[in-house]
Amino acid sequence: MADLDPRPVALITPEGMPVDHPQFDVTLPSEELTELYEWMVVTRAVDGEFVNLQRQGQLALYPSCRGQEAAQVGCAAALRRDDWLFPQYRELGLFLMRGIPASAVGAVWRGTWHGGWGFPEHACAAMSIPIGTHALHAVGAAMAAPRLGEDSLTVAFIGDGATSEGDVHEALNFAAVTAAPCVFYIQNNQWAISVPLSEQTRAPSLAHKAIGYGMPGVRVDGNDVLACRAVTEQAAARARAGGGPTLIDSGATAGTGRGPGVAADPHADTTDRTGGDSGPVLVGYGTRAGTDTGRRAVRRRPAPRRAPTDTGRPRAKPPVRHLARRLGVDLAALGAGSGPEGTITRADVHAAAASHTTGTARDGGSDSGTRSIPVRGIRARTAAHMERARREIPDAHCSLVVDFSRLLVLRDRLRAQDADHAATPFALLLRLLTLTLREHPRLNATYVQDGPEVRTYDAVHLGIGAATPRGLVVPMVRDAQDLSTVRLAQEAARLADGARAGTLTPRELTGSTFTVSNFGALGLDEGVPVVNHPEAAILGVGSIRPRPHVVDGDRLVVRPTAKLTCVFDHRVCDGAEAAAFLTALGALVEDPDTLLLRL
Repeated sequence: MADLDPRPVALITPEGMPVDHPQFDVTLPSEELTELYEWMVVTRAVDGEFVNLQRQGQLALYPSCRGQEAAQVGCAAALRRDDWLFPQYRELGLFLMRGIPASAVGAVWRGTWHGGWGFPEHACAAMSIPIGTHALHAVGAAMAAPRLGEDSLTVAFIGDGATSEGDVHEALNFAAVTAAPCVFYIQNNQWAISVPLSEQTRAPSLAHKAIGYGMPGVRVDGNDVLACRAVTEQAAARARAGGGPTLIDSGATAGTGRGPGVAADPHADTTDRTGGDSGPVLVGYGTRAGTDTGRRAVRRRPAPRRAPTDTGRPRAKPPVRHLARRLGVDLAALGAGSGPEGTITRADVHAAAASHTTGTARDGGSDSGTRSIPVRGIRARTAAHMERARREIPDAHCSLVVDFSRLLVLRDRLRAQDADHAATPFALLLRLLTLTLREHPRLNATYVQDGPEVRTYDAVHLGIGAATPRGLVVPMVRDAQDLSTVRLAQEAARLADGARAGTLTPRELTGSTFTVSNFGALGLDEGVPVVNHPEAAILGVGSIRPRPHVVDGDRLVVRPTAKLTCVFDHRVCDGAEAAAFLTALGALVEDPDTLLLRL
């Protein structure tokens, strides 16, 4: 870490030629490269409109992001949609790539009464006008993610001036100490309002400040969209794997046409009075042809504009292309769209996705039966959660066939006393499970990699897997150990109904310490569920059916039995502990009257 390379990572030259780099690869499909360029062009165009609106008095204030398009687009392209953004005030490119309408961004700078709410539906916090205060919020959210069982990360966007603020120091320190899944992304335009970088720090670069916090630091050419994308991808992967935060120093031009390390006041008038044009180069590389622009500014002749049909590419705006990629729609197969001059619109893409037909199916080719099913919402979060559990938890499992005869008799007695009693075999099993977990706390625990250590819990927060039309959810019975059998049964029923109706709150869907998967309700006799990360174990319950069962050592009878399967994290407990837990639970099920002796 102390040998941090002071040279910025660069993967393309100002002329757009690839650079061989020992650590990063720039191989991307041409469609993806084009999309990155289009997002930068759109960002610059919208930024220019906002500048004009501010000069006309339509916007109360607007800080331009001109020259920082590559830094923002490259970073956003490397993140997932559920990664939370904590922006400062120049992050227009990030907002647009997240699908936030330009009108909503403009409302903030116009000063509308609802403009400061942020964009939570896009996993984006409110803009922070005070310098650096939002960095602490980003770290707090990052620290909360693992506790909520999420593998998302947060990105705090700050300027070089913010690195001199105490709030940012505290955020960096907390993030490093707690190994929070957070990335600090400095858009370094070499100035903090009116103070150049040379008067802010004596460090070789802002990335070198990471050394003092015990985290990796990396410099990247903020005019190089591919380098910004690659560096952010690396930092995000490290954060998701539990490696903690990274400090990225992205040197950008901020509207001056100058490259990293060249101090030029970004608050000066950047209006191009020469009539020049930057030409068809990546947007980050120079914006004015009539100035002495240093290494990054290469004077070029304006390239003639070509209609989209000259390239053979479908006519569609970048947000529409992004939507098509996400929904698996082949734009080339759609032909002319319903928009002006045959432009493909969002409605065209949604219509194509609704038909579940890809380009080959439209052409009647050999793959006409192919269907593209987008994975979104709960199913996307479940997929990411399952991947993390399989990747991080070395699980093992053990099973036991249990006689439910006496538990069913107890159920019938309770119903005879009260016809409205909510007791079901599953609800009674949850009562017995809660008691067993109190006696075997290693199963009601979490493995913490920092240390490492096993963290056990006195409270039993029971998660109950529920299949819904929107996908798998795990509502939670909080403090199950404090509930009576009747109250536990009622709460389990309420949560099941709420899960199917989609009315449960986030608090009712997060924070469980042990999960039960009742796949017997689906007619399955047995199964091996996936541990609900970061918990230590999960119990699978098969269907209760009349089956041959041996009693008294050698007598074969027919009894209502079910197979219980415990899947456990082998880092937390070994097979003997899991077997003791499952055997104790089975003994209670087969003789529930002994429960009185343990209360």
